[in-house]
Amino acid sequence: MSQDDAVDLAASIDRAELDRMLGLLRRIFDIRITFYDGGHAEHEDFDIKGRTDYCSARRQDPAFRARCDACDRTHLKQARERRAPLAYRCHDGLFEAVVPIHDRAGHYLGSFMLGQLRPADERGWQGPEAALRQAMPAVTRRRVDDVAELLHRMADHLLAHQVLARQNRPWAEAAHAHIEAHLGQRVLIAGLARAIGRSPSFVSHAFRREFGMPLHRYLVERRLTVARERLLRGEAIPAVAAALGFCDEFHLSRAFTRRWGVPPSRLR
Repeated sequence: MSQDDAVDLAASIDRAELDRMLGLLRRIFDIRITFYDGGHAEHEDFDIKGRTDYCSARRQDPAFRARCDACDRTHLKQARERRAPLAYRCHDGLFEAVVPIHDRAGHYLGSFMLGQLRPADERGWQGPEAALRQAMPAVTRRRVDDVAELLHRMADHLLAHQVLARQNRPWAEAAHAHIEAHLGQRVLIAGLARAIGRSPSFVSHAFRREFGMPLHRYLVERRLTVARERLLRGEAIPAVAAALGFCDEFHLSRAFTRRWGVPPSRLR
């Protein structure tokens, strides 16, 4: 693999502090909360709650375990792409949630996953290991959403204190700095490649793997994120639209509403 093809997906982790935080969550909520790294590998060596007896028994069946693993991969990918907490029912009908962790530059550093929770409204389960299933923690969807939101906010704390951080790659840092300095302008692969001293082929292939999305989508995401920050500070919609390269305030409003679910005027 050439230097231009090599993209390291690893993040630096302060394992002692992350272990302390996960242990605190385990003691408070008595819920299984695990950490998946940027390559979607689960780290089970932290201070976390073990699998429930029900899930442990069911996973003895290779076919069932394969469905569990596929379900995890699918929802980790979905949460990473939507860049927001994702609560759902797994293939076996249990509540789970994935909380993706992206740093300010948009790098994906991993995810928290909470799960193995029986829906409180579940009645008369007739499947295998019914007695073990009945002994599982029973929760409402609201509780799952609340814990996921807490994890989402905890991720901000971990990022701010460098418990999770992207390993330094000069080309990626240079690309991010160039984009941030030109958010209101048209940024193309060829121009970005010249700015960071890499080939267009490298940028085309490596950017998506490094930042989790193609260059154009990353630009739109950053513009909308910065627009939200500036609007919350009280800046005028037309001024924000002009500064960030939108055609006009209506163009910004349409894109903003698609991304954040509310128009800029309601956000303010």
